[in-house]
Amino acid sequence: SLIMDSLKAKWYRGEWVALDWYIQRWYWFLDKNFTIRGGEIDLIVENESFIVFIEVKVVDSIEEWSGYLSARKLQAIERSIEEYCYRKWIEKEIRLDLVFVKNQQVIEVFENISNS
Repeated sequence: SLIMDSLKAKWYRGEWVALDWYIQRWYWFLDKNFTIRGGEIDLIVENESFIVFIEVKVVDSIEEWSGYLSARKLQAIERSIEEYCYRKWIEKEIRLDLVFVKNQQVIEVFENISNS
């Protein structure tokens, strides 16, 4: 549908905006839209110390970040992260970030949101 397509385009642009934000901070791109059954990771980047898994939210405004990530969604993301690390033999420390994009700009980044 047209609405879904425009939402998808908005979200897709949001991912590129987020990726650009990390690249400007000396991270490099690893992967995007890594999907397993029941879970997906929007973006994956790394630097010397970390592999960072990124959930991107395109918003008009933000209140409390936890409202954007249900426990169930977080679980699904964590399962995807485990699977990715298993498949790719990840040795580095990992981190999960939540990035909010509004009007083609990163407005907020919450680092290391799941301390598991």
